[in-house]
Amino acid sequence: SMLFLFSVVFVIIFIALFYGKTLRKSFQFSLRARLQLIFFGSVLGIFVLLSVVTLYYFNEGNHGRIKAELKEKAHSVLIELQSKLSNTEDITTYNHALLESYLKKFSMVFFSDINLYDTSGRLIVSSRPEIFEKSLQSKWMNPKAYVHIQLNRQLFYLSHEQIGKLQYYSSYMPLTLGNGREAGILNLPFFARQNEIQHSYYQMLTNLINLFVITGILGFVFMVFLSKILTKPLRILQLKMNAVSIDHKNEMIAWNENDEIGQLIGAYNQMVEKLEHSAEMLKMSEREKAWREMARQIAHEIRNPLTPMKLNVQYLEKAYQQGDEQFGERIKNISNSLISQIDTLNEVAGMFSDFSKTGLQQNQNTDLIATLESSIALFKKSYKVEFTLDYPTEKQVLVNASAQDLLRIFTNLIKNAIQAMENKEKKSVKIKIYAKSNAWWMEIIDSGKGINPQYRTRIFQPYFTTKSTGTGLGLAIVKNMMKELGGEVSFESEEGIGTRFFLKFRKGQPDTSDSDE
Repeated sequence: SMLFLFSVVFVIIFIALFYGKTLRKSFQFSLRARLQLIFFGSVLGIFVLLSVVTLYYFNEGNHGRIKAELKEKAHSVLIELQSKLSNTEDITTYNHALLESYLKKFSMVFFSDINLYDTSGRLIVSSRPEIFEKSLQSKWMNPKAYVHIQLNRQLFYLSHEQIGKLQYYSSYMPLTLGNGREAGILNLPFFARQNEIQHSYYQMLTNLINLFVITGILGFVFMVFLSKILTKPLRILQLKMNAVSIDHKNEMIAWNENDEIGQLIGAYNQMVEKLEHSAEMLKMSEREKAWREMARQIAHEIRNPLTPMKLNVQYLEKAYQQGDEQFGERIKNISNSLISQIDTLNEVAGMFSDFSKTGLQQNQNTDLIATLESSIALFKKSYKVEFTLDYPTEKQVLVNASAQDLLRIFTNLIKNAIQAMENKEKKSVKIKIYAKSNAWWMEIIDSGKGINPQYRTRIFQPYFTTKSTGTGLGLAIVKNMMKELGGEVSFESEEGIGTRFFLKFRKGQPDTSDSDE
């Protein structure tokens, strides 16, 4: 039992030393761990309390039973001794050798030593005289026993006595002879009985220790499963709450019980309903705000070219009325200006049209390199820019997008790079394509002025621009289109050196159908 107990204690100490920090964090933050600790502590606490009470009453019961047995045995010895000494008036004058033989005979019959003291508490004779001859025990009786028997007139007294390290029970009874006078005090020390009591006590303690360890192990297993069952709905609620988002529809939790957990889940379901309603209201508000902002921006962009157009027409009308000799030349100049302003309006309309388009074609596979080279060819004809391409040697680099969508993205980014280098003598754009993490990546690197750090968080916002011309929708269009394509766009910039844009495209799958069929 002790080896079993020490083994369990050793395992607990080992776990505490090597995993104590992790367990402390778990108990600090985990409701399941705290429930397990409470259940386990309660089971062991109740068991320890029951064990203490059991041992106490077991010991008391043994003490009472043994006291009754020893009292009965002492009374039997007393009766036998009284029958032998019935004709004796004074025990102190009785033949000591004969009296000692009586005591040794009774000792063999009743399996107990027997001592006989006179009324003053001094030893008269003993069935084991060598104990007193070797001074292992005093020839005077226990003072407490003397007080209880002689002074308090008790008919029986049981005491705990000790010889060296040996503890034992010792019973005392007054000896009365036939004349009714008290002749002495009979004493029976029970050495074997004490060992029997200790043995039964330790046997009970051993059984309780075994039961304690087994109960602890079973209680630990039980508390683990019980805590999982009790905290399962809380775990589900935690996962659902972690997944709550205003961007998509949130699922409610089905719970049929009307307990505390059911009330908590009900509150969560109500929160989800309110969140869905708030999300719809927010979307409507954002759409209204976006349309108002769009209308304001469109009005602003259209009003800008309309004002010079109106002035040119008024000036032309005035020149006609005054018969200006250079009227024909003025018509030509004003016509060119009007055409330029109309082109500006057309460009503005096209940019807003691109920004408003959604539902991109994502189920098409397009060669990224071929589309990029086609886009670069258009810019080489109109701008003096040096393009450097670095891409894999594969015949095709397929991405999951349409060629039209890719052209719009490349056009906006390359045009943005060229505009960033308008004050540079040498204009160069480097484009790299490579595979990484099961996706195709593209880097567009310019040698322009870079982006001011205070503007970098707003670079993809609609209508934001640091240039004197343009609508500020180019990079916003790229951001929206890449999101629709399931890709990513980001950038790094160093002021005065240039900007590097990163594009991530989903890999396309080659067409494996047989073209001859």
